[in-house]
Amino acid sequence: QEGLHRRAVEERLMFEVLTQFGIGFVIALSGALIPGPLLMFTVTHTMKNNKGYTGLLAGLGHCLVEAFIILAIILGLTQIFNLGTFQFLVNLVGGMALIVFGALSILEIEKKRRGHDDYGSGYNSLFGGIIFTLFNATIPLWWAGIGLAMLNNALKTTTMLGVLSWIFGHWTADLAWFGFVGYSIFKGKKVIGRRGHTLLILVCGLVLIALGIFFFTSSVLKGL
Repeated sequence: QEGLHRRAVEERLMFEVLTQFGIGFVIALSGALIPGPLLMFTVTHTMKNNKGYTGLLAGLGHCLVEAFIILAIILGLTQIFNLGTFQFLVNLVGGMALIVFGALSILEIEKKRRGHDDYGSGYNSLFGGIIFTLFNATIPLWWAGIGLAMLNNALKTTTMLGVLSWIFGHWTADLAWFGFVGYSIFKGKKVIGRRGHTLLILVCGLVLIALGIFFFTSSVLKGL
């Protein structure tokens, strides 16, 4: 009887751990599907360097930043994310970074038109994933709110194993989504043609500039 009871408890725990993986996956995917700076970067950078694994590296950079955020949560530093000064600086610097990258993306179109097709020499995809996650104030705020609540729920429902499973599911979704986007753009580059390629980079560049202006101005207005 005792052996059967122990086995039932273990099976239930394993089921709950696997459930946490699924919850983490779905929660992350629902957020990743919303267009943002990292998605725009993945699209434009894949078009530039013509490598199918660009999105996967960008997603990995995103996960590395989140690993530090989770560590900060464990250390009890979530209050920092809610500080007005922190949000001001992230929005200010992040907005400027988005504007600069968007402008550089559009300038690359002119370089390509002149025959200087050196897109592959741009900065690293992993570094881009880190930058476009690091300077997005909504991400640490999301982790300080929704993320922290989900981690607490996973810990209460299961054990630390369930928390790790939730995090692994979250990162799996991020890597799968950005990897899929990057590879799809890579494979579809020949289909859309040169004009479509140019138009896509132009649109993404303008979106990045618009997002940058929004973050920058919102930061300035809050600081007044």
